[in-house]
Amino acid sequence: MGLHGGDPQTVGGYRLLDRLGAGGMGTVYLGRGTESGRLVAVKVVHQQFADDREFRIRFRQEVAAARRVSGAFTTPVVDADPDAERPWMATLYTPGRTLGAVVREDGPLAGPALRQLAVGLVEALRDMHRVGVVHRDLKPENVLLTEEGPRVIDFGISRAADQQTLTVTGRILGTPPYMSPEQLSAPHRVKAASDVFSLGAVLVYATTGHGPFDAASHYLTAYNVVHEPAAVAELSGTVREIVQWCLAKDPVDRPTPDELLGAFRSAPEGDWGARVAAEAAVAPEPPHSRPTRRGLLLAGSAALAGAGALGSWRAGWWDTGARTAGSASRGGGHPVRPLTVSEGTAGLQPAGWSLWRKQVGEQDRHVQTCRASASVLICASSAATGQLAAFDTKTGRRLWGRDARGALELLGLSASGRLVCYRESDDSPAALGRIIAVRAADGRQVWSTPPESVEMIANAVMTSGVIAAVGGISGLTAWHAETGKRLWELPILGGTSRLYAARGHIHHLGDAPDAAEQLLRKLAVDNGRVVKSRRPGSLRPVAFGADTALFRRPDGSIALAAWDEEPVSTSLPDTMVYTESGGHFFGLDPDGTVIAADGPTGRRRWVARTQATSVWDPALGGSLHVAGGRVYVPNPDGSVHCFAAGDGALLWKSAPRPAGDRGPQLSRPGFDVHGGTVYLLTGGRLEAVRPAEAAARG
Repeated sequence: MGLHGGDPQTVGGYRLLDRLGAGGMGTVYLGRGTESGRLVAVKVVHQQFADDREFRIRFRQEVAAARRVSGAFTTPVVDADPDAERPWMATLYTPGRTLGAVVREDGPLAGPALRQLAVGLVEALRDMHRVGVVHRDLKPENVLLTEEGPRVIDFGISRAADQQTLTVTGRILGTPPYMSPEQLSAPHRVKAASDVFSLGAVLVYATTGHGPFDAASHYLTAYNVVHEPAAVAELSGTVREIVQWCLAKDPVDRPTPDELLGAFRSAPEGDWGARVAAEAAVAPEPPHSRPTRRGLLLAGSAALAGAGALGSWRAGWWDTGARTAGSASRGGGHPVRPLTVSEGTAGLQPAGWSLWRKQVGEQDRHVQTCRASASVLICASSAATGQLAAFDTKTGRRLWGRDARGALELLGLSASGRLVCYRESDDSPAALGRIIAVRAADGRQVWSTPPESVEMIANAVMTSGVIAAVGGISGLTAWHAETGKRLWELPILGGTSRLYAARGHIHHLGDAPDAAEQLLRKLAVDNGRVVKSRRPGSLRPVAFGADTALFRRPDGSIALAAWDEEPVSTSLPDTMVYTESGGHFFGLDPDGTVIAADGPTGRRRWVARTQATSVWDPALGGSLHVAGGRVYVPNPDGSVHCFAAGDGALLWKSAPRPAGDRGPQLSRPGFDVHGGTVYLLTGGRLEAVRPAEAAARG
C-alpha cells in the first residue's frame, strides 16, 4: 500500500516500512526492529480512540490476552505500549491474506485447504480457551491464511476469562454475521462456547462465500442469528452436521474444541466443500443436538431486545437505543419476519430488495439457462450455436462470453465454484461431443475431453464434483470436474441410455444384459459401483429421492417405488414436472399450482398457487428451484413466488417487471438461486434480487 503522508516513520523501536491495512480502530503497518531486524506487524490505534479512556482499558485487555496465547495457529505478541500517546502492539509478521480476501478473490475453499482451515481454527481456539481467553470477534478478516496454515489475529475485543467485563450501556461488541446469540442478547454472559459458534459461521463462509445468517442489514442479520436456523444446506454430509452442532442456539449444546478436533479429523475426505447449488437441500437436524433444544426459546422478549435494538455500526461497536423488534409466527411457532410492503407494488415484496437490473445485450439474447456461485452468474443458450456468458453477481456487469462450436449444454459449476463445465457437440456429420471446463472468472479453458472420448453423447450430468456422460465408444465415463481426471468407466449396452443426477449418485437407465427390457442402476459417484438396481419395466423415472423415486406409467399416472418394492399409485397429478429436495418431492403444474409430497410415501404435504396469470411451461425445465427450505417459482411477467418448503406458506412475491419492459421473449426462464439471492432472466432483462426475508437462506 505504501505509507501515507501523515503516517509515523517509527513506532517504539520499529521503523515502519509499509501499510498492511486499516480498520475502524487502527492502522496496521509492516515494521522492522531497528536493532533485531525482525519483521513485525505493528497495530497503532487511531487518535480518536487513544483519547477514549474506555478504549484504552479495552486495548490493554487485548494486549494482556494476546500475550497469554501462544500456539501454532496464533500470532505471538513481541512488544506493546498500551500507555503510549497512540497505543500500539507489535506481533510477529507472517505473510498471507485474510480468509475474507481469499474467498472474495479466489472463491470458497474445498478439500484439504478447507480441512486445514477447520482444524487450525479449532486448535487456535483450544490454545486460547486453555489460558482463559475468549476471542469474541472470530471472523474471516481475523483469520490469516499463510504457508504454514491459518493464523487467528486481532484480539481487539477479547478478554481473559478472569478479568472484569467492561459494562457499556447500549453497546454490543462484535461483528454481526459471526456473533453468537448470547453475544447479542446477554453479552456479559459470553463464554468460550461463543467462539465455537463464530467458528461454525466462519466455516460456512469459507465453504460457500456467504455467512449462515446474512441479511440486508445488521439488524436483520442479528435477528437471524438469534431466531432463525442457519443456512448450511450447501455444506456436505458430515461437515454440515458438525457445523450445525457449532451453530446450536444454546451454548451448552455446542461442542468443545477437543470434541470438534475429533469430529473434523474423522470427517470423510469428500465432505470438505460445497455441494452443487442445485443439490443443496433442507439440511437435517444435527444428531448432536440435545432434546431440549433450548436455543429455540431465544425468541423471547429478552433476546428480541438485545438483537432488535441494534443501530448504527461504528468501529466494530454498535450504539443501541431502546427499540425492540416484534415478530409474527406461523404454524409450529417458527418466526416469520414481518416485511415492509412497497407502495405501488403488489403482495409481499419488501421495499428496496432489488440488487441490480441489467438489460441483456444483443450478443447474449439467446442465453437462458443460469447457474450461480457466490461471485459469478453463468448463463448459457441451448440453441444450435451454443453460447456462454458470465456476469458479476454483485453488479450484473458482463465479465466474458464464449461461443461453442455447436450445441451446448451447461452442466454446472464445480464444487469450488471456480470452473464452469459444459458439454459441446460440434456440427460434424459424426456429431462428436466433448466435455469442457473453463474458469468462471475469465472463461479460459482449463481442461477438456478429447472429441473421440465420447461419441454421439446421449446424456451428460454433473453431481458432487463429478461429470458423467454416456457415449458410443467408452460407454459410461466419469471425470473429476476440477481436474478433468478420468475416474471410472462402466461398459453399457447400446440402445437408448439416460442419466440422472440426484443426491450424490448417478442413476443410469439403459438396456439390461439380456436386452429383454431396461435396467435402472444407482451408481456411486466416486467409483461407479452399482449400489442398487431394478428393472422398471414400462415405468420412466421422473425424480429420485434418497430411497424412493417417482415414475410415470404408460398411461401418464405417477407411481412411487422404493428400490426393492413394487411401485404404488399416488394422488400426485401427472401434469407436473417434479424435483426432489430434502427427501421430499416438489412439482409445478402449467396452471401455476405447486405441490409438495412426502418422499417415503408420496402423499401430498401441501398445495399452493403462484397466483400468476401465466406460468412457464414446466416441461421445458428451469421453472422450479428448492433450496434452504424455500421453493422458488419464476413467472413470465418477471415476478417470483417464494413458498416455505415445510408447509407451502407464501413467504414473499416480487412485483412483475414494469409495463413496456418486455424485450425478447424466451421459451423458459434463466433462473437460479444462490445464498438467498434470486437471479432471473426474463424478457431480455437480467435481475438479481435479495429479499431481506430470504437473505440468509438461499
